[in-house]
Amino acid sequence: MEFEFKNGVHAFSRRLNQVIDHLDTTEIALIETLLDIAVAPEQPMTVKALREKLGITTAELSFYLSRLVHLDLITWTPEESTVVAN
Repeated sequence: MEFEFKNGVHAFSRRLNQVIDHLDTTEIALIETLLDIAVAPEQPMTVKALREKLGITTAELSFYLSRLVHLDLITWTPEESTVVAN
């Protein structure tokens, strides 16, 4: 899984200030984890470890990442293991 903060960290920060009141606790925890990954990329984080840290399923992780994309916070390129078939 690869992600980037949409339009860079400064734009991400501005957008986060605009939408933070609309985020639930899992979304905030996911953002905190993504920030941790961004500042310490030498510490690998697998999708499984991310799911376990947040206490969510693969489908839920896909949903939350897609929601952050919808809110213009990140861009996300899913791996096959995080894509949920309808």
